[in-house]
Amino acid sequence: MEIRESHRALTHLADYYRRFELRWDEAENLFRRALAIDPSLIDRHWSYGYLLGTTGPAARGLDHAPSAFELDQRNPF
Repeated sequence: MEIRESHRALTHLADYYRRFELRWDEAENLFRRALAIDPSLIDRHWSYGYLLGTTGPAARGLDHAPSAFELDQRNPF
């Protein structure tokens, strides 16, 4: 598996844990790993920010909004 595909897989698994399993600690760890590999995907910032905003202080989640906006200002995320 290529590196790009592997961190996308981490992101998808983290998002699955966040949305359906409510395994938020594990999801956060996976999002962090995926962001460390490649911080350039907007959906990763959005999903991680959403997770942080719903499981802790909302300000932690908002920290990822500028990153997502800078990556693509026309993206609806």
